[in-house]
Amino acid sequence: MAINVMIVEDEPHIRLILRNVIEKNENFKVVYECDNMTDGLLGFNEHKPEVVFMDIEINNSSGIDCAKVISQVASDTKIIFATAH
Repeated sequence: MAINVMIVEDEPHIRLILRNVIEKNENFKVVYECDNMTDGLLGFNEHKPEVVFMDIEINNSSGIDCAKVISQVASDTKIIFATAH
């Protein structure tokens, strides 16, 4: 069974790179991706991914704040910060 992954990244080309790298391993499946904190929280609640790749800054919001909310709801979710900054 594949590990479900969500990508929260506001740069489309970086999302594509992350998706391609993640899905090279058949044990991982990207179930949702978005470019802002609001959609990230909604997508997390809907898809319940086990792993989240999170940008530090997402469309003038904080990926760290988004990660805090996710970890309060599901403390076993693994959050990986991926950023170019």
